[in-house]
Amino acid sequence: MTRAYCETCDWSYEIDDRDERPVLDRAMIDHHAETGHSVVAEDAAACAANERAESTTDQKRNC
Repeated sequence: MTRAYCETCDWSYEIDDRDERPVLDRAMIDHHAETGHSVVAEDAAACAANERAESTTDQKRNC
């Protein structure tokens, strides 16, 4: 799942399928154009993988 959210207000948008990414991109652009707010997109799978990698690195450092 990929999620986009606004750093300023509580706007968010989620998609389940990578094929829907252009729809997410359009929603992000529209929100920024309408509000001037910065929008961040995060891929849940990529975030989880990064967290696991950081956890493994931290564990190796502590050994």
